Order: sequence, then structure tokens, then C-alpha cells
Amino acid sequence: METNKIENNFKKLIGKSLLEPPGRNFEDNVMGKVVFIHALKQKRNKNLKLSWIFLIISASLVPACYLTFLRYIDFEFLNRLGKNLYNSENIVSPAILLIFAIIILLQIDNLLRLTFRTSNI
Repeated sequence: METNKIENNFKKLIGKSLLEPPGRNFEDNVMGKVVFIHALKQKRNKNLKLSWIFLIISASLVPACYLTFLRYIDFEFLNRLGKNLYNSENIVSPAILLIFAIIILLQIDNLLRLTFRTSNI
């Protein structure tokens, strides 16, 4: 009896206000959205962790493999291009590693920004 009176008073207050009363499934809809957003955050955090792991792996393995196989790479084709490219293997190897380092630094910057942006949400 008491709860019916409280519900009726609440309905009257809502009716007097300019707000529309929420629908029957309002609570279920809100809780569904909360669960969906929580699942998205967990998935994003998992993907972010995997991105960091693969970045660290690639930042360590690619230069190590490149330097390991550097002695097997034949740079004779560069000498055939012209006499001005004398000792060109000393230019190509650092250039390749520099390009790789720039790519890795850009990826680290992007992941740091994404990590800090998602931690504030």
C-alpha cells in the first residue's frame, strides 16, 4: 500500500514536470549500454597491451636480424650504378636503420598518446 502511494506520488511529480517519464525498459537499456561500454574498454585495453608487446618485439628483433644478415647481403649492385657510389654499403645500412628507427619512434609516440588518452576516459 505504501509503495503504491509512493509510486503514484512519483508519477504525479514526473507528470507535473516537463520531463517525459522513462519507458518500461529504461533501466535495462541503461544497464545494457554500461555493460557494452565496459566490454569495449576491456577489449581496447587488451589490444593496447598487445600493440605494446609487438612494438617491443619488432623494435628488438628487426635490427638484430638485419645486423645479423648484413654480412650476407651483397651490395655489389650499388657499385654497378656508378663510380660515385664508392663504398655505398656504408651509406645504405645506416640509412635503413635510421628509417626503421624513425618508424619505431613514430609508433611509440602514437601508442603513448593513445595510452594516455584511453587512461583518461
